[in-house]
Amino acid sequence: MSEAVIVALITVGANLIVTLVSAAIQSKSVMEKIRAESELSDAKLDAKFEKFAAVQGEKIDELSRRVEKHNQVVDRTYALEERMGRADEKIKTLFEQGGK
Repeated sequence: MSEAVIVALITVGANLIVTLVSAAIQSKSVMEKIRAESELSDAKLDAKFEKFAAVQGEKIDELSRRVEKHNQVVDRTYALEERMGRADEKIKTLFEQGGK
């Protein structure tokens, strides 16, 4: 082989090695940036999720209080209906006895 071919092969080999090393360094740098941003995003997401969970918990508590109030009204309404039924029966009985 001629000296020119050997020099060309050495130059191509050296150039390839430099390119691969440079790409590896850049890749490592980009991956570190992505990891850092990912950790930041994860922290932000965790904070948002905690806030969301707290708000949802408050909403559930408020709805529970409202349901309890509603249930109390329903219970009182049933009790009043029962008392009205007994009062109607007493009135009916009094009218029947008064008419005899």
